[in-house]
Amino acid sequence: MPFQKGHKLAVGRGRPRGSSNKTTREAKDLLNKILAGRVKQVGAALDELYEKDKHKWLIIIKDLLSYTVPKKKDVTSDDKPIQSDINIIVESDEQRDKLSRIDEVINSYN
Repeated sequence: MPFQKGHKLAVGRGRPRGSSNKTTREAKDLLNKILAGRVKQVGAALDELYEKDKHKWLIIIKDLLSYTVPKKKDVTSDDKPIQSDINIIVESDEQRDKLSRIDEVINSYN
């Protein structure tokens, strides 16, 4: 018998929508364990890369942001573009300097 959507025996069975499968969950757990104590080393490596190759550094930062900043989707029906503003809270002069360098790198490619 082929699958029929809404069939009374199929309702509530299987993995809930949006949940990750066992392999994905285990891979994420393993990666978290590997990176858990290495935040300073990752930061130092990114700082070193920034000094060597600002373009590669910017690509990596862009890729990492995709894991923290949700992608915006147009949920309006009028097809107008969504304005995408990101507010960044700067807590130190060091952060302000790094953001200024990021801005300089971005503007050098425009």
